[in-house]
Amino acid sequence: MGQSLGRTIGCQTFRSQVFDSFYLFLDQNKVSPNEEALLKSAMDVLDQKLSMVSMTEKDQTDFRESYQSILRILTNKEVSSDLSVTDQTRWLISLETGSIESSDLQKNGELLQSSLNRFKILIEKYGMNQNLNDQCPPPASDVIPLETTARESALSRMTLGARWTFANIYQSCDVLRLPDLSIQTPDLQGVTRDNKVDHVGWGRKYTNISLLQKTHFYLNFDPFDRDLPTSCRSVQNAPPVYDYGGVPHWDGQNTLSFFENAGIGGPALGVDCSAFVSSAIAHAGLRYSPGLPNKPIYSRRNSSDFLNPESSGLSCFDRIEVNSTHSLQVGDIMAIRGHVVFIDRVSADPFGISHVTKKEDCENLTWENFDFTLLQSSPSKNSVGVNRFGVRDYLSEGAPTMERGFLKYGVAACLSRFDGKPRKLMDSEVAIIRHKGTAECLSSRRVHFTGDDCVRECRFE
Repeated sequence: MGQSLGRTIGCQTFRSQVFDSFYLFLDQNKVSPNEEALLKSAMDVLDQKLSMVSMTEKDQTDFRESYQSILRILTNKEVSSDLSVTDQTRWLISLETGSIESSDLQKNGELLQSSLNRFKILIEKYGMNQNLNDQCPPPASDVIPLETTARESALSRMTLGARWTFANIYQSCDVLRLPDLSIQTPDLQGVTRDNKVDHVGWGRKYTNISLLQKTHFYLNFDPFDRDLPTSCRSVQNAPPVYDYGGVPHWDGQNTLSFFENAGIGGPALGVDCSAFVSSAIAHAGLRYSPGLPNKPIYSRRNSSDFLNPESSGLSCFDRIEVNSTHSLQVGDIMAIRGHVVFIDRVSADPFGISHVTKKEDCENLTWENFDFTLLQSSPSKNSVGVNRFGVRDYLSEGAPTMERGFLKYGVAACLSRFDGKPRKLMDSEVAIIRHKGTAECLSSRRVHFTGDDCVRECRFE
């Protein structure tokens, strides 16, 4: 690892590449790097580079101290000793993104930036940033954003990313044409909870594959009886289900796979809510903040990251504003602590406020009149996994926190309808956020999925 870190010295993308080295080590080794061993190998490489440059003894000391500081912050003994490898990765993602969700992240972020600034000044002073084009990728901010294609002009990039991910996971365009899950949809069978992953949720394990195949809403219907296109994988022997802690496998480059078990969940194959949403964002080519690369490892993000974009470093997202004519839109993301979903279909009156005749009755708004669809990975129907669910049916099965959250937005939209005042909720329990879609928040780099050829010609509209 020390050698790979050494090759990044002098690159404009040094900060990003150093983080990438840590992500790759954690993902491949499932253990945090030994701080002292890493520092020794990394400093040996730095000393080799410094020996080829004529500089003052003071600057040599500053070089070593600033580089050492950067590596110590990223190896952070306090974090690595208390957190799982998954949570260490999430901590690094938060640090790279610029999250100030905790005093620890804010302090380490400030120390890191200070050390990076010192290091950059010395790199430029001694011309160590010259002739490195072959080993340094272009800065994210210099990459030209993807051109909007004819397909994307009618459908937001976010929605295309979410639906593409949905189809890819099941390796079928047919799932896009199925109706929403409802109260009448039977529960899945052949899968059950495995061990508890943390204080929140459980992984999943298969108990009867044959029964699971027969009862899975997205596997058990006529189109699957025909031969699969040669570009498609069969998912019948390892059906995708909900798996708390489940994430897609990362190949170390720019590809994610939903067909390998890579998370901390159970032995069943599947992803949780945040892995689904963040994978879709990655495939859509959307950045979390200007200049931040679009990385596959961000599929490890936590659902709570989307709850407070202001402090989580998600400056390319903003809380939606409701007004007298507009509220919920397709492609919006709704987050509560513990769950995050896409809004996939929206009626002309998503919160059912046309039923309200006067402003005083807005507080009595009820979700029974909501009319929109969620696209999510959820434990619904005994762990069905990635699904589309009509919001009324979903809430009727019991989701009190989401019910309260959507009602808050519904009431706000209702009040705006009568008084004409726009409203943006700053609520600690719920957030509906929207990607800004500005040029600096779009990336030319989409994260690819294994099995993309199967769904390339799907009708996502």
